[in-house]
Amino acid sequence: MISAYRKWSLLLLSIPAFLTSCNHDDDDVVEPTGIPIPSTYNSANFESNAAAELIILDEIDAFVDYLGTANDGAQLDETTAYSLWNGTALKDAAPADFQQIIEEQIDYLVAASAIDPYDWNTAPNNNGGHYEDRVFNPYGVESLEFIEKSIFGGVLYHHAYEMYLNFGAGITPAQIDQILAIYGATPVFANTSNASVGADRHSAKYAARRTPAAGGLYLDIKANFIAARTYAEAGATYNSEKEFALATVFSLWEKVYASTTVNYAYAAIDYLAVTNPTSSDIASGMHSYGEAIGFMNGVYHLEESYRMISTAQLEPILANMHTPVNQDPTSYQMVTNRVSALADLQQIFDSIQDIYSFSDAEMEAFKINWVNEEGR
Repeated sequence: MISAYRKWSLLLLSIPAFLTSCNHDDDDVVEPTGIPIPSTYNSANFESNAAAELIILDEIDAFVDYLGTANDGAQLDETTAYSLWNGTALKDAAPADFQQIIEEQIDYLVAASAIDPYDWNTAPNNNGGHYEDRVFNPYGVESLEFIEKSIFGGVLYHHAYEMYLNFGAGITPAQIDQILAIYGATPVFANTSNASVGADRHSAKYAARRTPAAGGLYLDIKANFIAARTYAEAGATYNSEKEFALATVFSLWEKVYASTTVNYAYAAIDYLAVTNPTSSDIASGMHSYGEAIGFMNGVYHLEESYRMISTAQLEPILANMHTPVNQDPTSYQMVTNRVSALADLQQIFDSIQDIYSFSDAEMEAFKINWVNEEGR
């Protein structure tokens, strides 16, 4: 089968370039091939069309909420933790190998939740434990963050991409609603997780954080979802345009994970690179680090044909993040061998920038949570 990314590059020869711009204003109205493209996403039946997908999002919230009680000092119950994973649509949507990764982290977190305090100096030869208001596994990974953030790519993006492939050229407006739901947005496209109606969740929540109101990833994804649904409503004549719009959604969606990895890696370095980090600095830095490795490991566990970044490009990035492929992590070295480990982490920025063609200005902007910055 031809890689979807190869198919998309061929489509670039014939489809208007507006869909790939990184500077869409969400008030723009574009009219390629004579079809008016509205500025809003119109779906009166979104919730019924995407009911099954919305259940998966709710299951993530319930699962993560329970695991997060460990940060409040709770000792997790293994049976309860697994009851929120086994038998769920969330687990069913996860590839078998990725299920094993999540279950390994559940086991680590349950064991570590019973231990206080965590001892960085004996890692990895311990069972993990509490440190400040976080819980770390034997390797210094905050399992809660690794679980949640890796699920975004390893389950949600993966599930949406497989739906896209299975639906094929005849994908309907209702099926596009389903992909939109898995992305975590609604027809409102609130561009914030703080909205009273249609708040962004999961992947869309982080797309909003990476996007200033003037334009960026979230608004580009919105424009392409609107275009895709408009083409789907217009019929088979516009299948190529529809496929291109959806392909662009997925490439931008992956960039959300890459840019958010950058955001959290910068934050980790800021906390950990100070001369004498406090225990609070260490906990906050390793929390940010845990989110960064979660996002990037979720991308790694996608089939190579489902993503822009190749496996050969990803593996050295993961090695520099001290989560090398097919080896135990050495995340604890971010604390115990800070100078060397943080120098390794610093190397991922140039790699990610080159692979995803991010500008210097974009890399700087990725440091900012734009939802907070703009009070959205």
